[in-house]
Amino acid sequence: MTNRYITLLFATGTVVGGCSTKKVPVADAPALAVVEPARNVSIEVENHNWLDVVVYAVHGGQRTRLLTAPAASSVSATLPPHVLAQQGEMHLLAHAVGNPNKFLSERIFARSGMTISWTLETDLKRSSLAVW
Repeated sequence: MTNRYITLLFATGTVVGGCSTKKVPVADAPALAVVEPARNVSIEVENHNWLDVVVYAVHGGQRTRLLTAPAASSVSATLPPHVLAQQGEMHLLAHAVGNPNKFLSERIFARSGMTISWTLETDLKRSSLAVW
């Protein structure tokens, strides 16, 4: 019985010893690239709607009011930095004042120096969006 115990102890020690890790020096690994937050992203809204339209940025599960585009006019602004925190990924939401309908744009990825141009039509679903 003691021979079995000694054999089992020796086998366990061999297996555990084989699983031990050694610290192997890693060659000079390249540093991870640091992504700079987006800055100076402007938005231009041309409103062809008969009503004033409030424009929001939907980002990271929250909604931030950006501007109000008066009826039949154009307006522009610079996006606040916290809107661009999630890699510049967002949607735009248009809500015509006094109308229950809203329109959510496709997903946008904004980078530093870009301009977002949104033309809002009387039927918000026909609006056009350009990012450059």
